[in-house]
This record gives sequence, C-alpha cells and structure tokens, in this order.
Amino acid sequence: DVDGNIGYMMTGRVPIRAAGHDGSLPVDGTTSAFEWQGYVDPALNPRLYNPPQGYIVSANNAVIAPADFPQTVTIDWEAGYRAARIETLIQATAIHTPETFAAIQWDSLNAAAVEMIPRLAALDLGDERLNQAVVWLAEWDGQNRAASPQAALFAAVWREFVKLVFDETSIYWEAFNLNALKTMWDNPAHPVWRNAAHGTDDPAVLFTLALSTALDFMEQEYGADWSAWRWGDLHVARFQAAPLGQIPDGLDPRLDAFLPLIRATLNREIGVDGGPTSINATSWQPGSGSFDVTSLPSMRMILDLSDWDNARLIHTTGQSGNPSSEHYADMLPLWASGQYHPAAFSAPTVEAITVALWVLRP
Repeated sequence: DVDGNIGYMMTGRVPIRAAGHDGSLPVDGTTSAFEWQGYVDPALNPRLYNPPQGYIVSANNAVIAPADFPQTVTIDWEAGYRAARIETLIQATAIHTPETFAAIQWDSLNAAAVEMIPRLAALDLGDERLNQAVVWLAEWDGQNRAASPQAALFAAVWREFVKLVFDETSIYWEAFNLNALKTMWDNPAHPVWRNAAHGTDDPAVLFTLALSTALDFMEQEYGADWSAWRWGDLHVARFQAAPLGQIPDGLDPRLDAFLPLIRATLNREIGVDGGPTSINATSWQPGSGSFDVTSLPSMRMILDLSDWDNARLIHTTGQSGNPSSEHYADMLPLWASGQYHPAAFSAPTVEAITVALWVLRP
C-alpha cells in the first residue's frame, strides 16, 4: 500500500447500530433505543486479497460503496484525489523500485490547481495584471513544492475564492471545496454562487475579486517580485514540544520573559512541500487565516519484500527527546525534502550501520 496505510481496507470490530443512526451525532442515552446490535462478522468486512492489479490503494478514500456495506465505518472519507493520483503513478511505471515508490510518496500535485487553472485560463478578467497572473499560473506544473512561487499564489487565490463562494469562516477541506466547485462551475444558476456581500453570482467576477485580493496580499507580504515567492514561506510545519513548548503568552510577566528561549530550545519549524489533495498530504485550512500545516504524514516507510534490509523510513524531528542531543531534530530536514533513513532488518546489517550503542543497566 503506497501511502503507508494497512493492506486490509478495514480492521477491528464494526458495530451494528440501530436503524436511522449512523453514529455521527450524539443520541439519547437514557433508553436502549440506540444500543448497538452486536458487531459485523469480520468475515464480511470489505477486503482485498491478492488483487489482480497487484496493489492496494487506500489514502483514506471510501473504498466501498455504502450500499455494499450498510454499516457506518466513518463519514470522514477523503474524496479520492490522492488515491487516484497514486493509482495513476503506479500504472505509469511497469516495474517499481523503492526509488519509484519514494517519488510517489513525495508527489505533491495540487488537484485543485489541476482542475481549476484551465477553467480560470478561459476567463477574460478584464485586467492586464490579473490575466498575466492566470497565464503565469498556467505555466506551473501543479506541484506544491516549497520553492514554487505559483504554488504560493494559487494557495492565496484559493483561500480568497473559497471564502467568497462559500462563507467567510469556511474551514472546509480542499477536497470538499473542489468537489463542490467542479459541480458548480458549469452551472451559473447554482444557488451557492450567490454572494450576498458582493451582489453577484458570476464565477468570473468572484474569481477576479479573489485573484486581485490574493495578489495584493502576496505583494504586500512577500514583495513585488512574483518569482521570489515561495510556498514554503507560507506553508510551515510547526513542531511544538508538549507541554513547555506550548505555553501561551500572558500567564505571568516573569514567565513571558523566558518564553522565547524556551520555544527556541524546544520547538522547530520548517517550510514544506505538499497540500491537502496531494499524496504528500500536508494539509492547511482555507478558512483559518493561515497557511500553516494542520496535519502531515508523520512517517513515510517503504518495505522491499525481496530484501528486508533494503527498507527505508523517515519521520519528523528526530530520535531523541533531549533538545541538547544532535539527534533531537536531525531528521526534520530529511523528512521535509523527501529523503529517508535506512531501516535495516537483519542483525548483521543493523550492526554494520550502527553508529552508537546505548547499554541500559539496572
């Protein structure tokens, strides 16, 4: 399974709930009306075993239709963009290696950009600066690389566009917004297009507003040179040690004086590739006011079943909880740049790559 999910599509026991109740909302617990009716027979759980295509893709998408498995597992499925991209990349190469799987895990294609930029390029926005920006976005390969200036602008545009189309406090996932917009774009009568604040239901007008606002924001915050913008300057993963690294300001003036030192010692941050609909799923919330990472792939692993010693993995920060250790955050730049550490399996190989040995004695 390419993105690190388990091979079976479902594990554990699935409860059989009362009719009309899917478990997504609280119910009256003072009666037995909503008691579970036992559990689904594990033999009936959706599964794949030696599928003919030779691979299993999940990426948190809905792997089976509700009609085929009527018991609720979750209502929090991914929309399938990541899974579809994984399948495309698997099928693009006849014989895969750990290196090709590493490239798949590191793929940061922005599904929203792929869908929306061609639609936007067909619009005449009536402004040379805005039309130039759309042409510039269309030159982009759609990869949300930390060094990409277009990825930075598109995220800023997307944030403004989502707020204009849906609501000012929208914190919907990118995939949710994208699914909705795909069904709306060719239907100007769709009621969601109505923006009361601006008195318009024209997608072109709303996009013009979004692009103009986004360009003003980027130029004000990151300079007038578009080519100098970087997605990684906006899209930052912040690792805060608990609890000391998360102490808020204002608890005590004496403590406030030490907080910068505490945070510098314990916390780490780094600009990263990726986005919500990318295989490299470093999410952010359009309605939050920030492009900071809200969730991320904390570990990436590749196992070579023909040679267990050829396994590799990486996770965020490091292997030590001691901030004075050289290993406290030494994995962070590797993780943020799509690299791995060897994960040896056999005792001889483990011994061969060992650089330090700790012996704990009672």
